[in-house]
Amino acid sequence: MSESTPLIDAHAHFYHEESGRADWRRVNDARMRAGEAMGLTYHVVDLIFVAQLAAGATPRRLDGVAAIEWHDPLVLDPARLAFASMTWALAAFQQQRRG
Repeated sequence: MSESTPLIDAHAHFYHEESGRADWRRVNDARMRAGEAMGLTYHVVDLIFVAQLAAGATPRRLDGVAAIEWHDPLVLDPARLAFASMTWALAAFQQQRRG
């Protein structure tokens, strides 16, 4: 990408079968077409999952990562997270675990 090429973060939420929207496929298709019309060359997705470090394993950062931080997800304030999708995921996780 040249310096004169603008970098645009075109953000759209995509739905799935269990999202509660009967028209989820139509909405997703329309958003994909809109991205293509804007010249998007790729789409990204947030993958949110729960993982546990294996016993005896030592986490290490990859090149380009300044640090690794560990936080208790049950006490972490969702408002501290940068993206709405991550805020939603953490709040849903906390609600599920707390009952």
